[in-house]
Order: sequence, then C-alpha cells, then structure tokens
Amino acid sequence: MPTEQLRVGSAEAVLIQEPGLPLVATNIRIAAGSRDDPENRHGIAHIVEHLMFSGTTSLGRSEHARLIERNGGFLNAKTSADWTTYLHVTPSDMLGTVLELELARFSETIFTERSLDADKAIVLQERFQRVSVPAYGDATERLLSAVYLGRAPYSHLPVGDKEGVAAATIEECRDFVTANYHAGNMRMIVLGGFDMAVALRLVPQLLAAFPDLPKPAPRSAVSVVSEKVRLELNTNSKDRVFMAISLPPMSDPDLDLAQMGAVLLSHGLTAVLTRRLVGDLNVAKSVRLRAVPRQWSASMGVIELAPQHGVSVHRVIDEFDHTMDNLVRKGADEHDSARARSLYLASWSGEDDSLMQRADSLSLALQVEGTIDSYLSHLQRIRSLTAEHFSRAVAMWHQPTSRVELAYVR
Repeated sequence: MPTEQLRVGSAEAVLIQEPGLPLVATNIRIAAGSRDDPENRHGIAHIVEHLMFSGTTSLGRSEHARLIERNGGFLNAKTSADWTTYLHVTPSDMLGTVLELELARFSETIFTERSLDADKAIVLQERFQRVSVPAYGDATERLLSAVYLGRAPYSHLPVGDKEGVAAATIEECRDFVTANYHAGNMRMIVLGGFDMAVALRLVPQLLAAFPDLPKPAPRSAVSVVSEKVRLELNTNSKDRVFMAISLPPMSDPDLDLAQMGAVLLSHGLTAVLTRRLVGDLNVAKSVRLRAVPRQWSASMGVIELAPQHGVSVHRVIDEFDHTMDNLVRKGADEHDSARARSLYLASWSGEDDSLMQRADSLSLALQVEGTIDSYLSHLQRIRSLTAEHFSRAVAMWHQPTSRVELAYVR
C-alpha cells in the first residue's frame, strides 16, 4: 500500500492509500484522557471532547457533524483513560472537506458558557445511562477505585463523576486544551482510497495548527492492589461476582497475550472455563473475562461470574479458583490453544475489516509504539503463538491473593 509519513514539529501523521476503495477514514488521537483530569474535576477530558463540536468562527454548533452526515459520512469522538480520538469515515472525495473541518476544529473552536452547560448535561446523561441505569453498571467504577490505590489517575471512569462534571468551568476546559492538545500529543492516520496530493497539501497545515510542544516524558506508574479485597453490595438483580486483577500495561506485548488468554478461557461455549463452570459443574450461568487497557500503569483484568440459581457467590468463586489452579498446573493444551488462536484471529480480522476500526488501531499503534509496524505484523504474531504462550496467558488471570472481589448479592 502506498504510504507517506509526515511530521510537522512534534506532530505526526501516516497516510496509507488503499487504491480503489471509495471511502477514506481519518483518525486523530490526542494522548490525553481521563488520566489527565484535574483532581476533583473528573470528566474534564470528556467535556472537552464534546466542546470540540461547539462550533468555529465559520460553523455553528454541530454544523460540522451535519455537513459530514449530509454527504453520506460518519463521524464520532471518544474519550478513554489515556486518549481522546476524533474520527471520520466519508466518501473518498470528501477528504479535503474533512481536513479543512478538522483544521478549523483545532484552531478556531469557540468554547462558550452556553455550550459548556449543554455539554455538561450531555455528559451527565451519558453517565446516568452507563452507570446508574444498568444492573451492575457501577461495577467497573468500584473496581477501578479499589485496584488503583489512593487518588490515582486511573481510579475513575472516563465518563467522569457527577461532582466533577457539575463543577467544571470554561477556564478549566481551556486550560486542559492548552496543556494537552499540542503537537507532541497528536498522531493522525489517513486511510483509504483518497487523493494523495490533497492529503499532502492539507495534512501538514492541520499538523501545524497544534502548538509545537514536545512529546511528554512517560508518565509515572501508579500503585495497584497487592492483596485480596472483598466488597459486597445488595442488589435487586440476580447475584453477580466481579473480580479485578492487574495485567501488563498497553505498551507491553504481554497485554495482547493476556487478551488472547481471555479468549481461551471464556469466549464461547467450548471455552475452558465455560466448559467446566457452566457445563460440568453447573455452578455458573456464564463466565466472561475482559481487559481494561491502560498505557502508563498496569491494565485491569475483569472476571465476571454469574452464579447458577441456588449457588452462592462464595461457591462460584471457590470453583473458579480450583479450576484455575488445575489449569495453571497442567497448562493449555494444543486443541484449546488452536481454538483460541482461531477465535482471536477471526475477531481481529473482523475488526480489521472495518475501515474505521483499522484506522483507530493504526493510530493507537502510532501513539504507543511510535510506528505502525507492530499493527502490520499482528497477524503473523498471533499465528506464531504456541500452547506454551497460552499457558502463560492463563497464569496471568489467576491472582487469588491480589485481586478485588466485588459481589452483588440479593
């Protein structure tokens, strides 16, 4: 694929052509997220993401989005612990328009008290829908605050909390942009069937719009739980158990291995833990393992167990630990490893087939590794995994003496 790498000051972009594709994706990743929220203002990064649609000197609030959507395109933005991303997928001939809109966004957006009030209300509504409405919706927030010790930067949700969002001021939002929306934190991917001449003319202008500050030094790690912590809450829903452990940070290839271990252990009816806890022992209705990635400190692994009717949360935890003891002792066999490898490949290939997701993954690799090479070699890396690798991945998920156990009990 024809590829160009551009740098203006400390800002970088990679342009990757897929000739003949009638679409183009752009992904701008800013290395600032909820980890960078000021203390007692959890939610500032998320509010700023919304404020970046407030309008510019030439476009009113939300007109950027309407212009893209009227022409058959799609756009979105998202805030995580470490990143804020702004993305588009549009017909290829709209790349010039997208780049001009992004240039205006990052150089001319106007923050007003009216927009701030509207966006704070939207953020609080998002929090209500994600955290307050669903059963166990507060589980991740409780686990984060228990896994990352003290008032650690990773101990809160990217969506923010009610107090921090409500108290946020327009000056604090502007200060956040000044401190974080600069060239050293900015990486961009342009991917698809676009006109390279248009990209080479406009992308450097966009990169130059960011103040030329250097890439910050690596952030200091935060302390994570090193003993067993048990929490129990009453619920009107069915009993449920969440256990949180520490996993490698995003910059460590072992995080990928841990995520593949989650596939081997819990994805699908024939996964190792599902076979044992749901099928053989009938103590659980479901088992789910997932990773919550973090860039500068340990990531968080979450184990969710839904006990079978009549089975106590304590018994399902005990059976989980007994099963994991045996698995760690015996190691992963070739059959389960091959199955997990195939499932992970299918899942990764499915994501890679989405232009938007592919651009997002490429921008993540560019931010974390400084190159897209690790993403381009990902398939080969997955295919090379052996049963020994998967045995190590299984062991990462078994931390019975240093985890947070959160039980919801009727």
